[in-house]
Amino acid sequence: MKGFTPRPSRPWRGLTVQLEAPMPSEQGWEMLSSPWITVLVGVAITFWTGALNGVTTLTILFGRAVHVTGTITDIGIHALLLPINALLLTIMWISYVLGGILGGKLLDRIGFTTSLLLIAGMIAIGALLVWGGFYAESPEDYGFGRMVIAFVLPFAMGFQNAVTSSTPIGRTTHFTGPSTDMSLALAKGNYHLASRLFLKILGFTLGGFRCLRGSNCQSGIPIRASFDCCRDHLGGRYLLPGEPDSPEVINACSSQ
Repeated sequence: MKGFTPRPSRPWRGLTVQLEAPMPSEQGWEMLSSPWITVLVGVAITFWTGALNGVTTLTILFGRAVHVTGTITDIGIHALLLPINALLLTIMWISYVLGGILGGKLLDRIGFTTSLLLIAGMIAIGALLVWGGFYAESPEDYGFGRMVIAFVLPFAMGFQNAVTSSTPIGRTTHFTGPSTDMSLALAKGNYHLASRLFLKILGFTLGGFRCLRGSNCQSGIPIRASFDCCRDHLGGRYLLPGEPDSPEVINACSSQ
């Protein structure tokens, strides 16, 4: 890739990693020089990716925005049964691919750190859109707001996965491959590699748990600064568990 300086393979406690990265002094890659720093960065990214996936599954999109394997299958299923949903899913898939293309083109130009900041900016744009009312009110809502979110968030996730996949961090939006790699590592007795992969998977899982438990009003929306969970903004439609008008929910929302 243009602007990248290949480095020779180096051992990583039982794992040989072929690195192809910009010079650390130019692109800020020195943070990934330590294997455990790489793991910590990967876990942090997968944690919030898991939280975002939970949010979009339960509320604003009613679909998984961070990976597309199931999405591609559902396009085929709904092409004849529910064409409008197939269109929505196609938008999500195309957006994810376009994000990956942009991530692949920009990484060697702007560096890893700037790329992560750009991803955060994309998610912030999605948060502002939700704050402004661009979201789905129900799984049957195929309005303009849902279509906008169906483009913005998968685009950010495609960008993110392209960026992290070009580094020792690896995949951060889907875990079929990492789960297979962990299985192979365990089969070969490479417990150091297996543990690192497991931590990334655990981060994604805990992110989904955070999605439900991260707010006082038990919504699928974790961060008030990004996605306010309370009935004042979402009309109480997506508060979980229990009825939106229950005293517990009203008290929790009024206390925020």
